[in-house]
Amino acid sequence: MVGALLYIKGRSIPTLVGSLAQHLRLPSLVRHVWVTDSGILSRPLLRALGPQGHFALGRLRCNQRVYFAPRRRAPRPRRPSVFGPSCRVEQLLTRFPQRLRQHQTVLRVRGRERAVSVGDADIRLRGVWPHRALSARVLIVIVPGLALSPWYLLCTDLTLEPVEAVHTYAGRF
Repeated sequence: MVGALLYIKGRSIPTLVGSLAQHLRLPSLVRHVWVTDSGILSRPLLRALGPQGHFALGRLRCNQRVYFAPRRRAPRPRRPSVFGPSCRVEQLLTRFPQRLRQHQTVLRVRGRERAVSVGDADIRLRGVWPHRALSARVLIVIVPGLALSPWYLLCTDLTLEPVEAVHTYAGRF
């Protein structure tokens, strides 16, 4: 028998992908970024990849709520804030344009090379770890001249350049 098929009833696909990542014998000196779809990119997957030192890159749903770091204030006797202002990903361009860093690149979209605009912002995700935030980067890819809705990407590898992350995600097609 070459390999055993593992089926676990009642476990979601992101949980199974995270379990698979634990069983793969990947070299520890190499940085691993899992490129996923919006159906698989979820808190259980991020929870499974984090302790292994792996990162995720995938498409976010437009209604995903993201948080920014809180403003620095004078120390108070109570517990410090972990999360600052928040909004849905689709509202980042209108509510917090000053937090987005802009980049330009060229991508193959609909069979042609097109100039695209990439905006990125450092965010925090809630609910991945108890009582602490997961630092990540949200990327907004806009293709001017086409009636496409923007792509909203999430990258947990903060050392990966935004344009490189967009090219990596686009390369999965």
